[in-house]
This record gives sequence, C-alpha cells and structure tokens, in this order.
Amino acid sequence: MKPNKDGKYVFPATDFPSLFLPSVTSVAELLGLPKNLSQQITAFEQYFDKDFKISRSSKACLVTEGVGKPTVNKLVKVGSELSIPTSTLLSPIKLRKDRRALRLGSNAVDWLSLYAGTKCSKNDGEFTDFFKGMSHRAEADILMRKKLQTQIKLGELESTDISGVWLAQLPFWQQYSSIPNEQLATFTRYSEFSRAKLENIKTLPADYSLALGYMIFDFYLSAIACYEAALGAFYQRRFASLSTKNHLALYERVSETLSSDGDDYTCFGAMLLEVKRLISNERDDVSWRKLASFIPVDQVSQHGETLIDEQYHQLKDWKNGLNMPSMEKLERFVTAAFSYHGNYDVDAMLVYFRIAKVLDIKLNEFVAQVPNEHVTSTVETVLSSYPVYLEKYRLLLARSIG
Repeated sequence: MKPNKDGKYVFPATDFPSLFLPSVTSVAELLGLPKNLSQQITAFEQYFDKDFKISRSSKACLVTEGVGKPTVNKLVKVGSELSIPTSTLLSPIKLRKDRRALRLGSNAVDWLSLYAGTKCSKNDGEFTDFFKGMSHRAEADILMRKKLQTQIKLGELESTDISGVWLAQLPFWQQYSSIPNEQLATFTRYSEFSRAKLENIKTLPADYSLALGYMIFDFYLSAIACYEAALGAFYQRRFASLSTKNHLALYERVSETLSSDGDDYTCFGAMLLEVKRLISNERDDVSWRKLASFIPVDQVSQHGETLIDEQYHQLKDWKNGLNMPSMEKLERFVTAAFSYHGNYDVDAMLVYFRIAKVLDIKLNEFVAQVPNEHVTSTVETVLSSYPVYLEKYRLLLARSIG
C-alpha cells in the first residue's frame, strides 16, 4: 500500500452507483451497520471493550485526508488482535487487483475483501459461505466493467450510448441475475428510449415498471437468498440431523406474506408474523397481544394505559413501520419471545429483522419513484420470485462447498 503525495495513507469507502453490485458502504448504511473504517474501529472498540489508542481525529482522517505510518501500524496491530488477516488483505497481489477494480469503477473490492477475511477465520458460521456466494457476483462485476472499458477504448462503444452500454452488460445480467428473460427483453426495449423521453412519461407503462422492479431488487433478493442459503448450510453442518426438505425458509414465508396475503404488511410486519408463528404450537396459538407482551417497557405510560395496552400499541406501530425499535430493544424482545417457546437463533433473527428494514426502505423508494397505478402488483410479482433466488443460491453454495 502506497501513501498519497502528502505521505498519508487513505482508506476511502468504495461507493460507486450500481444496480448490479451496490457498494458494501451503501448496504451497511441501509442495515444500520458501520459503513466505513472510522465507524468500524469505534464499533470494534465498543464491542470488545478495548481502546485501540487511535485518536478521534485520526479515525476521522482515515477516510478523508489520510493518516501517517504510525496510525497504519496501530491498525495492523488491531487487525492481529482481532484475528483479521491483514497480511492477506494488504498483500501486493490483492492490492494490485483492488486498484484495477477501483479504476474500473467497481464496488467489488470491499465484497472480495470481506470474503478474503471471513475465509481466513477459524470460526465456522454462515458469513463465510455468504461472502463466498456474493464473491461470484463481485468477480462478474469486474469482468463486466472491464469489457465496457475495453470496448470504449477501442472505439466500439460510446460511454454516452445508453442503449449500447446496456447491451454490453446484458450477457452478465443474463448469467448472474435471476431476472426472467422476458423482463430483461423489456428493459432492453426501453433502453432504446432517450432519457428525456422516459422522464417526460407521467405514468410509466406497466411492463417497464415491472422490468425496472426486477432490475432494482435483483441484487437485494440475491443477497437475502445467499444469506438464507448460507445460514441453512451452517445449520446443517452444526446439526447433522436437521432437514430442510419440504420446509419453507423464513424469507420464503415473508415473501409469500408480502406478495399474497390479504393484509397490508410491511416487511418488518411480516417478520413479526414469523416470530408469532415460530413461538406458536398446536396447543398454544400465540395471539398478537401475547406477542406484544414480550416488548420491554422501561417507563410507565404517561397516558394511563395498562402495560399490555401500551405494548400492544407499540407492536401495531412496528407492524406499520412507525416508531421503530432500536436494535437493543429488538434484541430484548426477540430473546424474550424465544425464551417463551422454542430454541431459536436470536442473532440470526436480528439479521433477518435488519434485512426487513432494508427491504421496507427500498420498497418505499420504489413506490415513490415509480408513478404507476400497478405499482402494488409490480412489487408483489417481483417479491413472489424469491423462491427462484433461494434455489439458485442453495445450488451454488452446494457446488462450491462440495
């Protein structure tokens, strides 16, 4: 790793706009996780209750004007204390590949670094397989952008030719996404329109809205499916007798609720429904009020409500995306609910709830940006395709693990 012209070492967050491979930075921010090295160091200090002796000003400078070699040496020391394979991540071969990817405008660097880091970990868990699955898409992003750069350099393609740029990317979407071919064909047809013409359409055609929905959500459905497949593989390694045959995965049920249920659920609300289902059994069908009773309440209501009424109103707000809980409060709620019935994985459930928040954000953005009377049916159609994504990543991980 080389310093800049001022002799400083900069660790900027990679964040290029991309539908095919959004940045780790943008995804981390949506998940409510530390999005750059400065925030990550602070989070590690809090989690491990350690002081890494890196000043607040140096943390801030890591992603801006840079830091000196002494601070870099402290980072390497921190990495060794946390068993982070800094020698692998900062190897000359890895850094050369990273620089090439950055010059191409690819977000692949951080995704591949996360895979390299988890691959060296001695701890067995779902995230190694998750980042392994995501690494395939990251490598494809580099190849796609390299192809574009080569064609532009050779004069075969103009960077301003929107339709031509899309056609150059199309083979990669066909191979690495799970978007139906007819939707890619629709997107191709509309890519021939000028941007001004599309912007002047007050109501987007239903077929274009659907194709656009698939394009926007393909990455997120892929990432969720990859996580769920990786989690299932980890559980099967840990519990040899576990069988997932004929059982719907959790987000299969969530997508089913969102795409077909008569009630108007948010994704977070659909997750609450899954918690309710998990802790119910044939003899004890847990009601919504019973589920609400697991919500921790630290202060007495100022409105004269009973405790259960206050908890129930909070739960109704959560279902509707209002007055959302902190992760600390959510963890207490899930822990209490799972203690009531069932031996379930609290940490995995909290990841699922973070994912639900991300999907709700993206769905709200899509509804606001796409002026179309059919937007609800568009969203339902796109989300109903989730089982296709899950099957793809189950097969992908089974091949790569085997």
